[in-house]
Amino acid sequence: MTRWLVALLLFVLAGCGVQPTPVVRVGPAPSISSQGGLTLYFVADGALRPVTRENSGPGGPGGTVGTADPATAVQELLAGLNADEKLRGLVTYLPQVYAPVEVSQQGQLSVIVPLPVRALDPRGADQLVCTALFASTNVAAGGLFLTGTDGPATFRRCPLAY
Repeated sequence: MTRWLVALLLFVLAGCGVQPTPVVRVGPAPSISSQGGLTLYFVADGALRPVTRENSGPGGPGGTVGTADPATAVQELLAGLNADEKLRGLVTYLPQVYAPVEVSQQGQLSVIVPLPVRALDPRGADQLVCTALFASTNVAAGGLFLTGTDGPATFRRCPLAY
């Protein structure tokens, strides 16, 4: 009798109604290479593309690249394209800015950049959001509060986030 009860219980639990789900594609995965690279988001052919910088920023070796810190990632992004990235046909929709970026990861990710963000081309805003989001420990949030010199924070989502 016990065997039948166990078999019946296993049969009922195995058929609990959970259906398999397909793989959901969300774009290229963010990554930090084992050599200390940092993923930044630039634009190629009108679409966001992840770009890994290896051990140096636009200024050359000895830069601040190599950590998964959103402030560092956004500062590197705002410093502009390096020579190799330009040769590969990448573009940026952000002005070159050399000023500190503030980041808060308490609760929802919040980024304050030293430029007006409301008038940015949407691709430039996406570059900022995706770079900061994928460099943070809170990538699952899918978005962040972006504040510029032109007013209060607005919630923005990365189009590549899930």
